[in-house]
Amino acid sequence: MKKILTLILFTLSTFLYADSELNSVENILKNSRPADLPNIASNYSALGSTHQIKGDYASALLNYKKSLEIRKAIGLDKTHGYATILFLTSIVEHKLGDSCKAAENIKKVIKIYNYLGMVDDANVAESEGLKEFKSACAVLVSQN
Repeated sequence: MKKILTLILFTLSTFLYADSELNSVENILKNSRPADLPNIASNYSALGSTHQIKGDYASALLNYKKSLEIRKAIGLDKTHGYATILFLTSIVEHKLGDSCKAAENIKKVIKIYNYLGMVDDANVAESEGLKEFKSACAVLVSQN
């Protein structure tokens, strides 16, 4: 099973990284069938998660941002999936030392969850993300 998963991830990453020019979100949106775009966004999210697990936060952030851009472009920016990827993005930003940006994004996550009536998820985002990110941001700002 691990070999199959590795092969799938390798094939997917090869496809997604094959040509950076062809890989721009603008080109993906222009050259893909609308029905394929949610799957492409999900693939970027999966790659982001894989990189995040490996500790490659810069690559994770890049993939999460592409997923978010595609989702936003096709009108999926008020969904649970979008909020979840934005939550993961904020965690990666925090790990990369950009806690102020992470706090900004987690506030958006909380708004989306509340909009969707997902109060428990909003509370988790606030307690597990916002407080920590705001605190770290305050320290960064005070050091500058």
